[in-house]
Amino acid sequence: MTALAVVVRRCAAAAWAGLARRAPIPVAALLAATLACEGEPAGPDQPEPVAVVIEDGNRQAGRVGGQLPVELRVRVVDQSGAPVAGATVEFRLGAGSGAVAFPTAATDSRGVASAGAWTLGPLVGEQRVEAVATEAPEASRAVFVAVAADVPAAVRIATGQAQRAQVGARLPIRPEVLVLNASGAPVAGVHVAFATSSGALVGAQAVTGPGGRAAVGGWTLGTTSGVQELVAAVAGEGVEGNPAVFRALADPGPPLQMHIVQGDGQQVEAGFPTTLTPQLRVEDAHGNPVPGVRVLFRASGGGSVEGAEQATGPDGSAAPDAWIGAAEAGTTQTLTATATAPTEFAGASVTFSAVAFAPFFDVRIVHTSASRIDETTKAAFARAEARWEAAIGGNLPSVPVVTEFLAECEPNVEHPSPGFIDDLHIFVTVRDIDGAGGIFGAATPCFVRLDSGLPFAGYMVFDAADIDALTESESLESAILHEMGHVLGFGTLWRTKGLLRNPADSSDAQIDTHFAGERAIAHFDRAGGAEYGTAKVPVEHVGITGARNVHWRESVFDAELMSAILDAGAPNPLSEITIASLEDLGYHGVDYSVADPYRLPAQPQPVAGPQPRQPNARPPARSRRFEFVDHIPRMPIGVVDARGRIVRYIQPTGTGPR
Repeated sequence: MTALAVVVRRCAAAAWAGLARRAPIPVAALLAATLACEGEPAGPDQPEPVAVVIEDGNRQAGRVGGQLPVELRVRVVDQSGAPVAGATVEFRLGAGSGAVAFPTAATDSRGVASAGAWTLGPLVGEQRVEAVATEAPEASRAVFVAVAADVPAAVRIATGQAQRAQVGARLPIRPEVLVLNASGAPVAGVHVAFATSSGALVGAQAVTGPGGRAAVGGWTLGTTSGVQELVAAVAGEGVEGNPAVFRALADPGPPLQMHIVQGDGQQVEAGFPTTLTPQLRVEDAHGNPVPGVRVLFRASGGGSVEGAEQATGPDGSAAPDAWIGAAEAGTTQTLTATATAPTEFAGASVTFSAVAFAPFFDVRIVHTSASRIDETTKAAFARAEARWEAAIGGNLPSVPVVTEFLAECEPNVEHPSPGFIDDLHIFVTVRDIDGAGGIFGAATPCFVRLDSGLPFAGYMVFDAADIDALTESESLESAILHEMGHVLGFGTLWRTKGLLRNPADSSDAQIDTHFAGERAIAHFDRAGGAEYGTAKVPVEHVGITGARNVHWRESVFDAELMSAILDAGAPNPLSEITIASLEDLGYHGVDYSVADPYRLPAQPQPVAGPQPRQPNARPPARSRRFEFVDHIPRMPIGVVDARGRIVRYIQPTGTGPR
């Protein structure tokens, strides 16, 4: 090659290399640069490239398919070691070694050429890139080497899952994971981080070995019984099973303490079970519940206990079936619970106390919407409650109930723990029904006793829009008394008890519906109804469905409390007839002295008698009336036996709101 040819070739190569590093240049410009070189006077020969030396980027490490952080750069020098500008360098990748950004590059004025970033290929282990100057001797080349680690594709639990030990104990098997690549082969050199919110770890950072496994140094369980978790995580996205979750069951420690949960310091009706069943809890040193502890309950002071031998359940609690109060009122009694097993805890005990009092009929009002009831309204409910308690008097057997039962009666309230109801709980709700002037209230029993058919749980609802009107007209307490009467069974249980005759399924003035209770009939006669006829006591048989068959007949009883219309601003007396009807239902110990003075307003006439009065005819002096229409809720009534089991349902007959 002549000296001129060498100069031209090197000049052109330098020009092309310089332009290639700038923005794209038109071909004409490149030709002009070449011609310019040819026009230059020939100088001495340029040095030939004889060696390719690695400048930067060798001996890196990364993940398969990942990009290395340092660019690959080489320097081309001549025989004297001086840099050679404009030399062409090819970067040739070995099989499975990925790709570089610039497979061919020209050296700059410093003799340096760059391949840009190297993205590793799928080959695990060493990957290679050769840098060759095309004008240098074939033996002159540089070799870049990188180590490619495998990429985790999945994390699997190898050993240590589903262990069980006591709280605070170290698990016998170290949790270990297996890290695999996309082909299912184990991946070595992967960092695994172990972590837990329960207990303590030793060696929480680990690296997978040649078999792809990594284990935590040790896992000591925390002090809370139950399921505890340990997670093992690797870096990277899209890794199946990452993080891996180990679960271990921590058993409570040995029983150490026993304490009372509920049922201490109660007052109990003599001869009847306590309202709250006594309950205790056994715990370990960390406050965890301990199941399986045997407990014996012993009553003293005249009372008795049913189901005396018990074992603590999963929540560590135990309770007898029932604690029965002493037969004699005023007696202080105790119930002692003593652990009998395991041996190391035997003898531990707690003692419950209670005072027996004379039985009486107890009504408990449970307000489910207290925020919508002011103190004046609550006081009216309390007075009505006391009035019915005094009128009935006689105690009824307590009924064991469970929360699910009470939720059927009133689902919008948090009910107490299972226990006994004595004698009647009434759940009261104030909500929007149909606005002022429509249905202002409704009431029904929810559950009755199997033996007597008498209620132990009931439901009452009042329209918030009518509460103020009832209060302003001084009729609120009468309205509450009336609705409580329906919860007690007035009208709502007449058919079940076989006391309703000729029920009016439609509004028919010729049907003589009546209540056939002997005691009510006797008091009806004494109140002025002796000459009425034989179909007594007369029951409402005309008007809206919700008023028929469940009230005293308005045309006969006028303003009596349990007639179909409430007189505002006027007395609505609770008569002996109404109290007597409750005695006919099965209540005992009734007190007629609680009744208001009452006489039938005129000589009543039966339906078929001479000169019948107009149905629901009223004296004209009343200024305002509230009609009890559609106020028996449409809900079935559950029948519960002495053990608290629902044995059947009485289908509802009401038409009012639920």
